[in-house]
Formats: sequence, C-alpha cells, structure tokens
Amino acid sequence: MTTVGWGTGPIGITPWGGGPLADFRLLSAQPVAENIVRLTFNEAPYSDGVGGLYDALDDTRYSVTLVPGGVGLDGNAVRVVAVIEARLVAGDALSLDVVVDRPFSPYPCQYSAACVGLRGVGSGLPLTVGYTSAVFSGLLRTVESQSRDLALKNRDMASPQTPAATMDPLPDPLAAVLGSFNTDATGDYAFDEGLTSYRKRGLRRTYCRKRKFVFLPPEWGVGVMDELKRTNNAERREAIRADIEEQWLQEPETAECSVTVMTYDNAPSVVGYYIKAKMRDGRSVAVTLPFNLG
Repeated sequence: MTTVGWGTGPIGITPWGGGPLADFRLLSAQPVAENIVRLTFNEAPYSDGVGGLYDALDDTRYSVTLVPGGVGLDGNAVRVVAVIEARLVAGDALSLDVVVDRPFSPYPCQYSAACVGLRGVGSGLPLTVGYTSAVFSGLLRTVESQSRDLALKNRDMASPQTPAATMDPLPDPLAAVLGSFNTDATGDYAFDEGLTSYRKRGLRRTYCRKRKFVFLPPEWGVGVMDELKRTNNAERREAIRADIEEQWLQEPETAECSVTVMTYDNAPSVVGYYIKAKMRDGRSVAVTLPFNLG
C-alpha cells in the first residue's frame, strides 16, 4: 500500500488491518536415530524429488555442524558428521529427516542443523531470517553385555535328562526314554522351564565333550564320559570336579555352585560328584553323578 502526499514509499510491510505477514520457519530439530535428525517446519517445504531449484530433498541444502566444547557420555569430544541424504517423513508433511554419515556424539554433545534454499509449499516464501537453524543433542545407544543380573527365564524343548524327569506327567509314551522329545496336552512339543530346564542345561555342560560341536566355544562342556576307564587318582578327580563347577557357574542363572568328590570304600573304582547349585531366584538343584573311573 502506498501513500498519497506522505512520500512515495510504503508505510510498513503489510497493509493496514491486513494481519501478520505469512512466513516460513524451521521450528525444531530432534534426533530420531543415532544418525538422523528430524527437522520440523511451520509449513510443508516444497519438494519435487528431482533436484529442482527449491527441492527440499536436495541434501546439499542442509548442514549439521557441531557446537564446540561438548563431551559426550562416552567420554569423547563431539565428532564431526556430514549430511548424506534428506528424506520425507511418512504421515508428516511438515517434517524432513536429514541423515548423516555416522552416529552423533551422545548427550550432552550438541549439534546445529541448518538449511538454505527451501521454500514453503503454500506461501512460496523462503525461510525467515533467524529461523534457518536449530540446536539439538545427540542420542546414545548402548549394547547391553550379557549379565547374570539381567538374565531372563529360559525355556527349552522337553527332553528328559534324568530318571526323575521321566516321571513328569506328559501324555507322550516316549517320556520314559531319556533324551526323547515329548508332547503336551495340545499335541505340540512340550517345554521345560525353571528347575527342570536349569538342571538339564547344567547336565548338558557336564556330559558334552569339549571341541566336538563347531557351534559351541571350544571350552564349552566337561566331557566326563571321556574320563571313564582312565587312571583314577586324586589329581584327575580334582581336575574333573573343578571343571564341572566352572561349567555350572557359567550358566547365567547360577548364583553359586559347589562340587564335591565322593568316594566309596566298598567300590574303590567308583567316584561320585555331588553338584549343588543355587539359582539367582533362590531355588537350588542337587545332583549326584556316579562314575566308574579306573
């Protein structure tokens, strides 16, 4: 609107009573993955997907720079990243995802995301000065290592490993056969859990021969069956006892375990190993394994 008699320039930048002028602003930047930051605008940015003059999917229109001075939770300084892609966000026309070439440094490290050369779809306006960048903090992802304190309950397919387990009231007539797979009342494979599963896994470690299964670590298992009919002396008995104890302790559910060597005056060639293990939930397992060594 121009004036008559008050000069030749406009009074203000909007018509009198016309309300505020439309603008196009970057509202926020939020990391949604270790190497992705989501930019949200007050108006959908224009994109043609072919790298046109104002195409918002042109990754050269974006930059992510570090805010100096930060140290992340990993103890390292902020790492430099480079933008490699810009993506549309399904179901959210007001946002774009900007992908960088490596993970951001974790919180509290900060980055600044900036964009240039964008236009709003409706207004056709460029980004308003002062609203072309936003600061955000990096994300942190950790990979939890195996921990006995975090171990979950385990279930395994039912296959009796001890005479007591064969007395389990399952409908499968093969339940009396050690090592056979059993079915439940629905006809599906039955499963073991709790003490039964734990005892079975401990016994598997005890009987399994070392370095005989390519999918198991070479140190997995005791292989007590390989010790039968070998020289029976105190040194060999102690080595077997210590190995059994160590194998049971490697089960994540084990809180403590002790193995005692048992000898019998009336049968000097027979050696027994009394295994007593306590689970983290307080339940205990006791197993005696007699062997004829000698």
